[in-house]
Amino acid sequence: MRQVTLLTPYVMEQMEIEAEVHLPTGADRAVTLKAEGITITQTVPEGGDRVIFKLKPPRDEVRGTISLSGGDDWPADDERPFAVRWVQPRRVLLVDGNPGNTPFEGQAYFVDKALTASGAAHGKTPFQPEIVYGLSARQGATDLSGVAAVALCGLPAVSTADARLLAQYVETGGGVLIALDARWTRGASAVLEAAGLLPPGIRPAGGDSMPALAEEAGPVRTLTTWERTHPILAPYDGKDGGDLREAEWRDGFDVPVESGWKALATLDGGHALLLEKTPAVTSKGRILVLAHSLTREWTDLPRDPLFVPLVKSLFTYVAQAEGASPELKPRYPGVHEDRPPGLYADATGNTEIVAAAPSESVVNGVEITALRQAFGVPDASLPASTPQEDPSLAKASVPWRHELWPWVAVALLFLLMAENLVATRRPHPSSTR
Repeated sequence: MRQVTLLTPYVMEQMEIEAEVHLPTGADRAVTLKAEGITITQTVPEGGDRVIFKLKPPRDEVRGTISLSGGDDWPADDERPFAVRWVQPRRVLLVDGNPGNTPFEGQAYFVDKALTASGAAHGKTPFQPEIVYGLSARQGATDLSGVAAVALCGLPAVSTADARLLAQYVETGGGVLIALDARWTRGASAVLEAAGLLPPGIRPAGGDSMPALAEEAGPVRTLTTWERTHPILAPYDGKDGGDLREAEWRDGFDVPVESGWKALATLDGGHALLLEKTPAVTSKGRILVLAHSLTREWTDLPRDPLFVPLVKSLFTYVAQAEGASPELKPRYPGVHEDRPPGLYADATGNTEIVAAAPSESVVNGVEITALRQAFGVPDASLPASTPQEDPSLAKASVPWRHELWPWVAVALLFLLMAENLVATRRPHPSSTR
């Protein structure tokens, strides 16, 4: 047994657990899962190295073992204990300030699609977005308990009550993302500024009010500087995650970076694009401001391959979802772990796993020459050499025999010894006066 992976880390109709195995030719290909009173046996297909178990778990955490008949002399790696848990998806409210006539025209449409998108068939998205059209209704203010983040997408107006609700929500640990667009108004901005949710003094980059046409909002620019170590932006520095410099942004707002706010990304025109409020001592939540629409109104940003991972990075950070870990990592027996493989409980009642290290099960054939070189072992098939006397080597090994200074040193030593004897001899007393 090499690896156990939970393919459905977030709550779904059933749990799927994948087991990766290494089976030699002719070995029994049956693999058995035993967990929470459930026993399932699957057969690894010919030419394959993994099998998937599907079950409806009785609780969020599933603990058990997956085993097979290895048939070798080291049975410790034939059974692997595991513990996996379902993580509740982060609930996100997307407040759409301009839903339009069709869903495709809504300010929150592309954000919703990005948060629900998955790169695999098992729904590995940590978010559960919900589009709403306001935070207040006839029934009163929206209940934000259980909501990890709230995004204001293109709000033309915000009430004082809603702004205060969001400010209190942040104080208790919630996250708020505000995306500015062409429907920005000074009135809505002032209410959010008073609640501490926006930097003071935001204004359109091209004048006192937003242009009537979106194309006139400002020139299209690219990012030049950003916090390259920040969790939101670190993956997009030209590596496997993509390059932020390839995306195009409309330079639509001049957002002053006031005290208490920090610019995380800046356009080549000098205006801040993404800002974060420095967390206060009493605040447990996070606030992000994006001075750009997350629709196709200004640019084709939602069609950029970077859009989906960037939106997920934004909400992962603002919703504080970085710590979600559906799988418990095992400890391997060794110098710092003397317990045999199995499931254990620590002092706090949490589960600990001890399992055989997968690297110890990898046995590959190597050439004898490579083995001798790795361990410095001589070739026993070569005849052993017989030592022979070499007169010239023996003569060269004692070069002082033909030099004068050793003999002079010996003579001086004897002279010093004789002088010492003479100096220390006592005279005999005379018998006559």
